[in-house]
Amino acid sequence: MDLAELRRRRGYAMALAAFAILAALTAVGWINALSFGAAAFRDRPAPGLINIVYDVGGGLTFALVGFAVWWRRPGNATGPLMVVIGAALLSPILEWVPAPPLVTLGQLSWGVPSVLIGALLLLYPSGRTRSRAELAMLIGAVGLLSLGVVHAFVTPLGKWECPDCHSWIVLSYDENVSNDTWLVKNQLLAVWGLLLAALLARRWLRASPPTRRLMTPLWISGVAFVAVMLVEVILNTSGYLPRLFSTVPNVIGALRLQIPPEMWTSMPWVGVAALFLIPLALGWGQIRLRWGQVAVSALAVELSRADRRQPLIDSLRRALGDPSLDLALWSRPARAYVTPEGLPLVVPVSPDRVVTRLDGE
Repeated sequence: MDLAELRRRRGYAMALAAFAILAALTAVGWINALSFGAAAFRDRPAPGLINIVYDVGGGLTFALVGFAVWWRRPGNATGPLMVVIGAALLSPILEWVPAPPLVTLGQLSWGVPSVLIGALLLLYPSGRTRSRAELAMLIGAVGLLSLGVVHAFVTPLGKWECPDCHSWIVLSYDENVSNDTWLVKNQLLAVWGLLLAALLARRWLRASPPTRRLMTPLWISGVAFVAVMLVEVILNTSGYLPRLFSTVPNVIGALRLQIPPEMWTSMPWVGVAALFLIPLALGWGQIRLRWGQVAVSALAVELSRADRRQPLIDSLRRALGDPSLDLALWSRPARAYVTPEGLPLVVPVSPDRVVTRLDGE
């Protein structure tokens, strides 16, 4: 085992141990919160079961799939990012642990999962951005996370039922500052979510058929989660009276009047379903990628046989699952690309077609 592999395994083991410690601390937080009864969930959309399913179930699902992806593809940022999302989903309940540093960590995790899930949708499957628009969206995500840090540090109040559950760092004891920061963050999050949905829709329209087959489950669940997130932002933000905010106008407050009251109870469960679909879609995508690698390996074995070998173009289309694939060979005498049959072929330049050049011997 080389040094790089040893470091990778050591980092993986440390991350696994850190997540196990976090899970144990969140269990303490849930025990404390549930011991106070319904008052522990006074600021949540519904008490009890839905919070456990969303925070604990969603966090563990993201983490399990993330660790599996991280182990299979250590050079890709998708796996570690999923683990961080799982940790962010578990962390808010740390507000109920009577330790100021943990309470601060719980407050810092407010709103973090939604932003990180959006970043995950942008980075998957390569782990990198592909355009300036995606890079700008990631920069916007960093800005939203930074605003969340500011909001956590200007939130002076802890839990009335738990006197020792107070923040470690408080920069301002003015509640108007906390309310204004929270409102600005939510309104910017709504705008960022709309831009994210538009970017994902554009990526899907421009994708090749094989990429659509691979990515459609994730994009559908991701867009559904973004839609639910936007509705919850509108509901939560407009649920406060404008007089609570001394300087910032509540731009989306008027939309609350157009939303039926039933959405207060139904939307959280839709959000839970959309949340669980995202790691499941990612896991399915990894299985599809693995099948693709097996198909390519089988193709290599097939091409090495001299007898009963099918035409190369047919083998490539079957292995890659793309019936629209075309093969162009460079002809030195014609100084142009030709089909396997020797007919002239013009390499497409349309954005609807992807061209991969294979150079060398």
